[in-house]
Amino acid sequence: MTTRLLTFFAFLTLTLSALHGANCANERLSLQLGSGATLMQAVDTLAKECRYSVVYSDEKTHAMVKLRRLNPVYINSQSIEKVLDLLVGKNNFHYTLDDEILTIAHVMTRTFNVDYIDSARTGNSNIDVIISGSSVNSGVTGTSGSSYGSSSYGST
Repeated sequence: MTTRLLTFFAFLTLTLSALHGANCANERLSLQLGSGATLMQAVDTLAKECRYSVVYSDEKTHAMVKLRRLNPVYINSQSIEKVLDLLVGKNNFHYTLDDEILTIAHVMTRTFNVDYIDSARTGNSNIDVIISGSSVNSGVTGTSGSSYGSSSYGST
């Protein structure tokens, strides 16, 4: 129990170079996390200090962030983007930070427009088959000579 309590207090050492609760967009952050802290504890602490709202993209992401244990982290005088990259990005999660709303997702979907050349392919094929010959014994002669492979035979 004492080890967990010490770990938790070591985790809470977040210092801002500005006043408590200031907008962190233009501030430098220093952060120390003891071993055993979860990613959710780190995100919650940043959110409280910076007055950010946190949104998880789905239940699975929320559960994964809650369970993800962190190694000890020592970050000194970095921007909020760099701190989030180190904490969230390096743990295989994606985040966006818009208008003081931090959104965390495990899977990121992107849409790309691909410009390509429209093309039309046309083809034309002619097959001319000419068979001519005569047979004295059979009395059958045949000719063929129309396009597109059709043929006609005649007998005498």
